[in-house]
Amino acid sequence: MAVTVDDLSTFHAEMVLHCQLCLSEMPEDASPKDWARLAFGCYHKPGEAGIYLQLWCLRHDCNVSTIHIETEHWSHTDIIPLRIKGASDHIPA
Repeated sequence: MAVTVDDLSTFHAEMVLHCQLCLSEMPEDASPKDWARLAFGCYHKPGEAGIYLQLWCLRHDCNVSTIHIETEHWSHTDIIPLRIKGASDHIPA
């Protein structure tokens, strides 16, 4: 399945992850979206197949979630931002 320009302009998540500590400390007048201070990244463990995607809470300096995507065919180019003809201007370098 190919990624299209429409896929990049709409939020498709059916579930959103948040830091439980942040949610418990969130002011009543804030929304989880506005209160969140999260970083998302990926890493590879030498000798293992696949990559790990990690969601990190910057406020509490703790892991929110780690997802392992197992594949024998992983390479660094798999995590370079997508470039789609006509959509490149909307994707940060």
